[in-house]
Parts: sequence; C-alpha cells; structure tokens
Amino acid sequence: MVEPAPAAAPAGPTRRLAPASVERAISRKKASFDQCVDQALAAPGGEALTGRKIGLLILVERGGLVEASEVEEADIERMPLGACLRRAAGGLLFPPFEGESVGVRIPLQLGAPR
Repeated sequence: MVEPAPAAAPAGPTRRLAPASVERAISRKKASFDQCVDQALAAPGGEALTGRKIGLLILVERGGLVEASEVEEADIERMPLGACLRRAAGGLLFPPFEGESVGVRIPLQLGAPR
C-alpha cells in the first residue's frame, strides 16, 4: 500500500532577499531595461550617452514589490530615459522576505562603449 505524501506547507517569506533572487528578477526584466536604453540611444543626442555607466536604485518592500526607484545620475533621472527605467523597475517582482525594505543598486551600461 502506498501512503499519500503529506501536503507541502505553503511557501512563506524567506528571512532575507537573496542575491540570486535579485539577479533572477532583474534578468526577467532585462528586455524592458534594454528597450529604454535603445530608445534613448536612438533619440536625437542619444549618441552622447553611448558607453555611459549608470546606476538604478530601487527599494524593495518585504512583499517583493518595488516601493521606490531613481537613477543615481541626476541628468539621466530628469530625462525620458530616467522615467522609462523607473517604469521598468516598477514591474520587478521579488520573492517575499522578512524584515525591513531592502535597497538594491542595478548597474546599467548604455550601449557598447566607444
């Protein structure tokens, strides 16, 4: 006779936001970030951004949603590129975790360096 396996307990929040979870979430949205960059580089004057390295800062709340985001570089933050990157970041989804909100820096390179 075969005994049925006990039902698995529902997955609850992990203790912290693991780096591997951050990498997976970002890689799932890579196409959205790339689209923002491609649009910025194709816009008039966009060639001046080529090769530039920037940082996108996000705050992840314990439920796994992005609470806030901003581009580190003030000039990019004010551009349509900044708005596009913030919208893309708003769609990131992380696994729930315990504790306070966690800050994450996403490094981005705007196209291939010259």
